[in-house]
Amino acid sequence: LLINQNQNPIMYIRSQNSTVQATIEEMQDALMSTSNFEFDASATGIKYEKNNFSDLEQTYSSQNNGSFLTKRDFKSLNLIDNDDYLTIAGLLFMDKTPYKNANVICNTWPTNNKGTNDYVDSETLTGSILYLVEQMINYVMSVDHYVFGGMVSGKYRKEIGSFSTRALREAFINAVAHRDYKINGNEIILDCYPDRIEITSPGRTLQKNEETVCEKLSSVHSIRRNKTICDALVKCKLMEEK
Repeated sequence: LLINQNQNPIMYIRSQNSTVQATIEEMQDALMSTSNFEFDASATGIKYEKNNFSDLEQTYSSQNNGSFLTKRDFKSLNLIDNDDYLTIAGLLFMDKTPYKNANVICNTWPTNNKGTNDYVDSETLTGSILYLVEQMINYVMSVDHYVFGGMVSGKYRKEIGSFSTRALREAFINAVAHRDYKINGNEIILDCYPDRIEITSPGRTLQKNEETVCEKLSSVHSIRRNKTICDALVKCKLMEEK
């Protein structure tokens, strides 16, 4: 790290056998890793109001035998601080959150690549991260490329369709849970093609003291971004701690 009184600090990192200047994102990540600080646990200066969390309350209640989160639960999960101010995580769980880096753009494409073709449909989603997950599922289920439904076999109904809704939910939960909310002007992108779905979530791969290279997914160590958000999703039984 180089510091000049007349300039902003400059940091250099090793990447692919060369030394390059670190991006703002990489400098922020390095600073927070040295201080053991999670960005989503930082306070926002916005006061907590219980009636602004219907999405979170309903989801938690449905997964926890009808019980509801108390103000003490909000504090234990770091969604609010000791002075009752929302943290970044708390703000993201808030209904109709004003946080500008929490949008999702959904696109439908007529062919199996973007190319020069115009999109068939595009929609921008805003709201709490729980609302975003549900709306992404609804968007996919409305795309003409895909089929959803079920068939009755004896006494049971078997779900059939282009994608498993459970798999979609887990993919979308991962996207909102692990995106880098420090990055300005970037959204989660959901691209729907005739043969597949692609989800792009802002933020580089977290690999401590390792270069990012092309590897098999099974060999990459799992490092969570946004521990506070993840803990709240675990509490709602939408994510597993492991």
